[in-house]
Amino acid sequence: MWTCAQNPLNVSTAMCDGEQCAPRLVLSIVSVGYAAICLPFGVLFNLLILSVNLHLKSSMQMPDVYFTNMAISGLTINIVVSMQLLSPHLLIWPLWTLNQEICMGGFVLFNIAALVSTYSVTLLCLDYYIEVTVPHTYMSSAHNTKHVCQFVWGGASLASFACFLFLICNKLIEKVQECSRLQAKELGDGIILFTGFVVPAAGMIYAFHLLMTIRKEQPIFPQSSSILDPSSRRLALTVLLVDFVLWLPYYATLLVDVLQASFAFGIQLQNSDLFQLIKRLSELTAYASTLVIPLIYRTQRKNFNSRLKQFFGDMWKSIKYGCRTQSEHQQDDLHTDSIIQT
Repeated sequence: MWTCAQNPLNVSTAMCDGEQCAPRLVLSIVSVGYAAICLPFGVLFNLLILSVNLHLKSSMQMPDVYFTNMAISGLTINIVVSMQLLSPHLLIWPLWTLNQEICMGGFVLFNIAALVSTYSVTLLCLDYYIEVTVPHTYMSSAHNTKHVCQFVWGGASLASFACFLFLICNKLIEKVQECSRLQAKELGDGIILFTGFVVPAAGMIYAFHLLMTIRKEQPIFPQSSSILDPSSRRLALTVLLVDFVLWLPYYATLLVDVLQASFAFGIQLQNSDLFQLIKRLSELTAYASTLVIPLIYRTQRKNFNSRLKQFFGDMWKSIKYGCRTQSEHQQDDLHTDSIIQT
């Protein structure tokens, strides 16, 4: 969990002395590098996917809808993470300090977007299996997938609301009697761990098993626009494995945070600079999924290049038409003025 969501941080807490500076210095360098390289490209790729798919809705298939959904969640994560990267949470000499209210709001948005991204990957693989094994079905159509994505956002918001409630209770624990009965941080972390990792991990394992059982020689019917091309299987498997690997360290450290309330080693780990460094690096690894997933879609989705060219062509035509229309209006105005003068 983000440290600013537990206790308000000031500049003094970000300072370090002696041997404590080594892990914080490494973390600061990695964070600045991520903010300078990965974050801008992540925003660019997600915006590109979002713009192309929304502009060319008629040519969208089921995978495109899911990746559009993941692009929206990726942009949400990037916006929230941009506030965290240059704060005392990751830097020795931060540029700004977030108050607890803003940090808690950003943390809840981050959890919602993370849930949406993970569940979208899982549902993408399951829908691909349905499309291949039972072709021409409505279940895996692009229209139905849009409704599924809306349901995913609603479910993620409900799951994160419980976490937000525990965070509020953690802040008002001395003022609200009901909240004093709750172990706010541990329950909040437990909900995030269960909804964000345990449930989707089970779905990912099951989806991976289903995709591996699909025979490569299974016939694909190219004449049907509703049937996916064979490269979609490789795309689904790659995204599934990469997403699981990138988010696994984050949820593994979260599991340690949940267990530390019941076991003695938790206090030692919490005071360990190495463990704190691992936690922050695992967060950056999870953030990197917002760049890696769109990049995989950009390179492995066969029809994306043609759709991208069509998108830029339409934009260029719109710009040329707008400039031509403006020049024609100016000529008409000049012609009208000359007639009035005569």
